[in-house]
Amino acid sequence: MCLVEVEKSPKPVAACTAQVMPGMRIKTSSEKTRVHRGSVMEFLLANHPLDCPICDQGGECDLQDIAQVYGYGEGRYREYKRAV
Repeated sequence: MCLVEVEKSPKPVAACTAQVMPGMRIKTSSEKTRVHRGSVMEFLLANHPLDCPICDQGGECDLQDIAQVYGYGEGRYREYKRAV
């Protein structure tokens, strides 16, 4: 979720690992950044295990709560998950 848009960069950059240079222009709340963060959240939710011990223990899922805060209620993926 630490993706940001750097001017003159074609791809989003992970802010938590990027080197900061003088004169860089960084956008943290642009539409492009919002879309990329949503894609990351969607991927994380799609690959979240059904038998997650943390979610089962507390009855709550922090990942789902974060997804609700960012406003991603419906994803592109329509397959059914199954536990192996």
